[in-house]
Amino acid sequence: MWNLLRDNIVPALKLSYHHLPSHLSFAYCGIFPKGYEFYKEDCVRLWMAEGFILEDKDGNDSKVVGDVYFNDLMSRSFFQVSSGSQKCFVMHDHMHDLAGSISGEFGFMLEDKNPFDKVPKKTRYLYVQGSSYGYGNFDNEGQLLRTFFSDECFNGSYKDMHALLPKLKRIRVLSLYKETKLPNSIGNLRHLLYLSLRRAWINKLPQSVSSLYNLLTLILRDCKDLVELPNNMARLINFCLDIRGTKLRRMPPNMGNLKKLHTLTNFALRKSRRSGIEELGKLEHIQGEFSIKKLQNVSPDDVLESILLVNKENLKKLEFKWSGKSKDSGHARSVLETLRPHVVVENLCIVRL
Repeated sequence: MWNLLRDNIVPALKLSYHHLPSHLSFAYCGIFPKGYEFYKEDCVRLWMAEGFILEDKDGNDSKVVGDVYFNDLMSRSFFQVSSGSQKCFVMHDHMHDLAGSISGEFGFMLEDKNPFDKVPKKTRYLYVQGSSYGYGNFDNEGQLLRTFFSDECFNGSYKDMHALLPKLKRIRVLSLYKETKLPNSIGNLRHLLYLSLRRAWINKLPQSVSSLYNLLTLILRDCKDLVELPNNMARLINFCLDIRGTKLRRMPPNMGNLKKLHTLTNFALRKSRRSGIEELGKLEHIQGEFSIKKLQNVSPDDVLESILLVNKENLKKLEFKWSGKSKDSGHARSVLETLRPHVVVENLCIVRL
C-alpha cells in the first residue's frame, strides 16, 4: 500500500518541482539520509560550491540568491523546520523520495546496512553513512566525484587518504568527520570550494590549505584541539571561516585583507606589541554571529578607533571575551567603550573567563 501511495505522490510532486528556479539545488539534497538535519547557511554554501547558484541580473551575489532559493523551497514545503531544533531544517520523506528520484544515477548514498554496495561510476555526489568504510573503498570511484560527504568517523588510515586525494580531481565539496590528520596533498585539490572538518582531532592544518585559492567555505567547527591556522590564510580572499568551538591562540596575520569576508565566527587576538584587533576594521561585510576572544591582549599600541564596529550593521550577535586575570578594569572599560556596536545588534554578551 505504501509503495503504491509513494509511486502516486512522487510523480505529482515532480509537476511542481519542474517549475522551481531552484530545482538543481533541491535535487542535490537528495544525497542526504532521511531525517537529516541541516542549517540554512550550510545548505546554501553547498549549493554555491556546486555552482547551482550564481549572481543574478540585479548584481546580487550568490549567497543572497541562495537565501532566496532556500526561502522559496521553504514556502513550497520542500523544506520544513526540524522538530528537534528551530535552527535546523529537514526534508519530509516524500520530498526526500522526490529529490532522490531526480538526482538519479548522479547521487548515491553508501550505508552500513548495505555493506556490499558499489559506488556507480557515474556518481557525482556521494554521501557515506556509517563507519565501516575506509578510504580504500573509493580507490576507483573518485574520478568523477564532485561531492564527498560523511558525518561518520571513517575506518580508514592516513595512508589510504593520502592515496585517495590525488584521484579526486574534480572534487568541489569535501566533508569529513573526526579526522586525526590531513595530508599536505589536500592543497592540490584546485577545484575545492567547500571543506568541512567538523570535530577533527587536529591541532593545526597543513600549510598547503592556504593554496586552495578557490575555497569559499572552511568549516572547523568543534575542532577542540585546533590552536592555529596556516600563516597565509589571508590569500583566500573569497571564503567564509567557521571556527566555533576551537582553541585558536591567535589569528593569522593580514586577515584584514579578506575584504569580501562575510562570515567569520571568531577572532582571537594575539599577545604581542599589536594584538591584531585593527584588522577587524577592514572586514566591512562581517555579518551574523561574531566573537572577539582574548581581549586582554589589546595593547596601548593598538588603534582601537579604526575598528568601527558601529559601522557593521549586519552583525546580529556579538560576544566580547576576556581570559585570565586582569588588574586593570579601566583598560577593559576603555576597550568596551571603543568597541561600541551598531544599535541593530540583537544579542550582546560580555564574558570573563
